[in-house]
Amino acid sequence: MKTIGIITALEHERQQLESVVGKCLKTDLYGNFSIKTYQFEDKTIYFANCTIGQIHAAACTQFLLTKYNVEMVFNYGLVGAISNYKVGEMVVAKSVVHYEIDTSLVDNCERGRYLHLDSVYIPLDAPLYTLELSLDDSAKSGILASGDKFVAKRAVKDNL
Repeated sequence: MKTIGIITALEHERQQLESVVGKCLKTDLYGNFSIKTYQFEDKTIYFANCTIGQIHAAACTQFLLTKYNVEMVFNYGLVGAISNYKVGEMVVAKSVVHYEIDTSLVDNCERGRYLHLDSVYIPLDAPLYTLELSLDDSAKSGILASGDKFVAKRAVKDNL
């Protein structure tokens, strides 16, 4: 793997990672996306600030794949937690749940599940998951619940 894309929603999330990879070689602006290019060892890394929201993240991911031919995209950020994780803990997603998807009125599919999948849990790349866990002994494993709203109420968290 020689080209990697890393997307963040917020500028300060990107700044945390940029401090590790050295000096920015170039910055490109495409609409709302700011793409910074870095060389780190034998890899080219594209940091993309895509702003908040699933649609922006999906569009930015596709942009990195199409324009920069990245081989892998990581979505990095500071997120909330329903479980008892502490601020600053590294959590590697084993699977993802899109808790807001609900097509039940047209296809009787349960809320949170895409019709073509057998479960609400969308599995991620198993070898990559194992590799990511091995890189940090303190990393925790978790399920990422994704949606386009911030959840602050305990009752909503308990339901999720």
